[in-house]
Amino acid sequence: MGVLRIAFLSSAVPELFSSLAIALVAVYLGLSFLGYLSFGHYDRPLTLETGLFILLLAPEYYQTLRQLGTHYHARAEALGAAGEILAILSVPSPPRPSGASVPPASAGMALRFEDVHVGFEDNRRPALAELSLAVAAGQLRSELPDPGRPSRRPAGVAG
Repeated sequence: MGVLRIAFLSSAVPELFSSLAIALVAVYLGLSFLGYLSFGHYDRPLTLETGLFILLLAPEYYQTLRQLGTHYHARAEALGAAGEILAILSVPSPPRPSGASVPPASAGMALRFEDVHVGFEDNRRPALAELSLAVAAGQLRSELPDPGRPSRRPAGVAG
């Protein structure tokens, strides 16, 4: 419930202030055209074209205030997702069986998955369901930098 409250406030409050500011600009223009206000014209009469131009630009002027709420909410979502990712990554990997060996780096290796199921929270939330993948030897290559040498290129997958 707290997330919904923050999401509402982060978008509604800037929207309210920008709408009120635009309404005040419209009221000022209307009262100026009716002759009730005569300040802020700088010795020039306020024409209908100038008033319409100001009224059309007012929402664009306050657009940055509206975007503030949008970006704040996106940041909050990203922090929540990062927390979940860190929780998943902090789970220790299962130990390797005693008879398993690591193949030499120069040997070609094929990779095959059939009907892989992965879930979170004791498999109550599925992340992958029925994934099947086959990669032949030499079809996929991972480029990792040398540990002692800095790299300008991030580790990635090349093919």
